Amino acid sequence: TRFEFGTWTCLRDTAKEYGGRTLKQLVSFGFHITMTRYLKMKVREIQLARGRGTKPLDDATPGEVTGMRGLVGGMAWSIREGQPWGAGDASLLAGTLPQPKVKDLQEANAALRRLIANDVPIWIKPIPLDRLRLLLFAYSGFGNAGGGAAQLGFMVCSCDQDILSGYQAGISPLTWKSHRMNRAGANTFFCECSGLTEGLG
Repeated sequence: TRFEFGTWTCLRDTAKEYGGRTLKQLVSFGFHITMTRYLKMKVREIQLARGRGTKPLDDATPGEVTGMRGLVGGMAWSIREGQPWGAGDASLLAGTLPQPKVKDLQEANAALRRLIANDVPIWIKPIPLDRLRLLLFAYSGFGNAGGGAAQLGFMVCSCDQDILSGYQAGISPLTWKSHRMNRAGANTFFCECSGLTEGLG
């Protein structure tokens, strides 16, 4: 009675597009979230002139750099909202700006195709509150982000308490991040501890 809504959708009846996401609520009251429609409609591959791929170490042209910024920006939004498996790709590709090489443009196009081809939706499981626990996954590369720096990442999930007893349990990804470590790591243990510390924080 107080607010006028443009549309009102029961997500158990039909899927709804919102902010690039396709949302659907299941009969179990869990949720299904995918970003693939957004990528297909909004993000475009970088157009490379015929023969450009034969010189992978050439600098990108201004037009190609613009295309790279658009592609990486679109990927970053999609990944932040619902495609965590592409977080490493997007971060590493963003690190090639402001002057990417032709090989970086080719990798950006390939990364976009991988995201679209591997539509892995986010499942938010209906876990009873008294059984709800948090679970952290953290990782680190070693010297894989250029300049001796490592790529760090983590994912925080909700899960059923059965996982703490060694049983299979449903988990729901809640938040995630992948980025270049802000300093060079001398060994893998240091880099892995940094990724774990970020995730715990």
